[in-house]
Amino acid sequence: EKQPTQSDILNLFDHTLPFSRERLPTLTLCCRTQFKRPELLHRALASFAMAMSEVENSIDFHVRLISDCPPDVSERYLQAVGREFPTLDLECWHHIVRSPRYSRTDLLIGAIERAKTDYIWFVDDDDYILPGAIQSLSRVLVVNQPVIIVANSIRVDEVWSVNEIAADANQARYLKESRFHSRFEARHIFRVLTGANFIPVCNMILPVQLMNERL
Repeated sequence: EKQPTQSDILNLFDHTLPFSRERLPTLTLCCRTQFKRPELLHRALASFAMAMSEVENSIDFHVRLISDCPPDVSERYLQAVGREFPTLDLECWHHIVRSPRYSRTDLLIGAIERAKTDYIWFVDDDDYILPGAIQSLSRVLVVNQPVIIVANSIRVDEVWSVNEIAADANQARYLKESRFHSRFEARHIFRVLTGANFIPVCNMILPVQLMNERL
């Protein structure tokens, strides 16, 4: 008799999970960008599209870009990538940075204020989602509960080269070399109190209502 494997158990869990919830948890996948690194942003969006194809009926998530660039900068890009990734239904939140906050910080706050979902996950334009990540996340999100998810992520060293004859800006630079460097691990969460960046923002999935109450 064949013994069930971990994969079998997870498949059963994924199949029954939607029936145990009053509704699907909702998630905003938010990407901060200045539209200055189109090849990186394109890679991030490709990983988001792949994630959307994995979720089926386990999570309801939406992709939003946020930027303090002028709207005309984003509109040209969105028209192009919208045709390539129609399932993402991309929108860009245009944010005016509020002094004395820095752009990087106020874009985070502005996205939390705009999000209408249970959770928000920041994955910047130089990051991307690995296959299976969104499916794993869907198993731990709780509806109407202030659960903060702290995950692991991988740091990769990359070498990019320039394609001198490329006509498309997305292909002007290409990835020449990629090597594993290290891991950011959730168990080091409290080391951030020392001032070091042990947990990057992409490691955390935040409950929107709780964050708005604390802002």
